[in-house]
Amino acid sequence: MYWLNRRAHPRHVLVRRSGVIHVADGSRQPCVILNISAGGLLARTYRPTVPGERVRIELVPGETI
Repeated sequence: MYWLNRRAHPRHVLVRRSGVIHVADGSRQPCVILNISAGGLLARTYRPTVPGERVRIELVPGETI
């Protein structure tokens, strides 16, 4: 089957890179980042998130995106 790549930005595949998700309410939780691009990322989180919820991701200690 032929699949179209509809992504607006190229993605960079990361193999289970750990990070920290910072939520607008001030909480922090560990997460596992599966892939990332200029348009977003796919991560496994251990806390439910709500669509549209603003979060920051810490890939390197002290630096968030």
